[in-house]
Amino acid sequence: MSEILKIECPKCGKKFDAGSAFNAHIASTKKQQEEIIKKESEKKFKSQLESKDKEIDKTRKEAEKRIKNSV
Repeated sequence: MSEILKIECPKCGKKFDAGSAFNAHIASTKKQQEEIIKKESEKKFKSQLESKDKEIDKTRKEAEKRIKNSV
């Protein structure tokens, strides 16, 4: 039962085993999914970073205002 299913390309006639093609497809799909997750994570992180920057700016401006008013 060690027979490997061979597929022949109708265009070039090259033969390859179906398992290798399937494994290549799975690896490609996995890589695409990892890239999507990476981009989503970077987008979320960037959004959080921008939010914190705005919060810091607001706090800084409020502190400067209080200092000006106390002088």
